[in-house]
Amino acid sequence: MDITIDSNQSNQRLDRFLRKYCKPYPSITLSTIFAWLRKGIVKVNGAKKKENFRLNEGDVITINVERATELSEESRSRSTKATFQTKNQQKQTIDIEDIRAMIIYEDKNWLVLNKPAGIVMHGGNKQENSLSMYDYLKRYAELTNIESNETFSPQFCYRLDKDTSGVLIAAKTYEWLQYLNQIIRERKINKDYMTVVSGWPEKTMHMGKKLKKIYDKKFGRGKTVVDATWQTARSEAKIIEKKESDELGKIALLKVKITTGRMHQIRVHLADAWYPVLGDIIYGNPVINRKMYKQLKIPRQLLHCHNYSFRDDLKKKQQSFVAPASSDIYRVMW
Repeated sequence: MDITIDSNQSNQRLDRFLRKYCKPYPSITLSTIFAWLRKGIVKVNGAKKKENFRLNEGDVITINVERATELSEESRSRSTKATFQTKNQQKQTIDIEDIRAMIIYEDKNWLVLNKPAGIVMHGGNKQENSLSMYDYLKRYAELTNIESNETFSPQFCYRLDKDTSGVLIAAKTYEWLQYLNQIIRERKINKDYMTVVSGWPEKTMHMGKKLKKIYDKKFGRGKTVVDATWQTARSEAKIIEKKESDELGKIALLKVKITTGRMHQIRVHLADAWYPVLGDIIYGNPVINRKMYKQLKIPRQLLHCHNYSFRDDLKKKQQSFVAPASSDIYRVMW
């Protein structure tokens, strides 16, 4: 099967295009698409390409349907079928009021949500039976008749970790998705986070150590480490408030501004400065984390995307979206 890329489909990553194209087939997961790319089942202009290859107008994507079907049959099982059925049933139970409760702002181009902690961005092998933010977005589009087509439906413009809450922006059209992705690449975004850390920083911290993404066998996932030879990362942290907690000792509420978007950047920079984020199971202090969980019943890292702003050149105005501090941050600090 051949797919020729037109002007509306160009400048997308290959994996993202395939994911949208295959949305009508729920058994085709992101891991399936990666397997297709890895095994050469999908080619672009007759050649294997990596998942981050950017498509150009006129490119021809070829999918070896016979091999793709064989691979799907090999990996399919009764339990997997049951999982998809259960998840589809869960999607149908999503109430529109649950989604509206997350909405910070909406117009014909943007849908801005206050993402709750504990929800993944999209399902994977380990999250097959858990609702994701994409499930909520897709259901909202269905319930409100947001226009979509074969290769584009409303999409989030960036990711937040499962246990990070706060401002999350979705574009309703491909034009606006491209625009925000462009200004993110050009670093024309102002991103402010709130977090609670162990310890009392004495002054504003300017953190610029370079970071590298690695695979950690202990946690079975990717993580980030400081590496002077790798990617530039810049973070700035200022104290908003500090206190002596009966349960957690000296803690501080920080405002953190980042000008780069490396994976786990804030958490790694603060841990490296000896002020780990409370609740961070990868980079944090396990003793304090256990106290926070057992005594305060807070099971996540206290990191919240508070403000996301940028100059909207298409509308000729400044856009600024704010999500108030999460309830668990209030519980810890006040």
